[in-house]
Amino acid sequence: REKPWMTQLAAVVCLSLAAKVEESQVPLLLDLQVEEAQYVFEAKSIQRMELLILSSL
Repeated sequence: REKPWMTQLAAVVCLSLAAKVEESQVPLLLDLQVEEAQYVFEAKSIQRMELLILSSL
C-alpha cells in the first residue's frame, strides 16, 4: 500500500538533518516544507523521524 506522505516526510527530514549538520542557524521546521505541499508535518513528527533515521545509521 502506497503512502505518498511518507516520501514527503522523508524529504523534509533529510533537509532538516542536513541543515543541522551544515548550518550554524537551523531554519524552522515549517520553513523546510514546501508551501503548496499536500501535507504539512508537525515538528514532533519530523523529530521522531529524525531519531528513527539517525538510530538506523
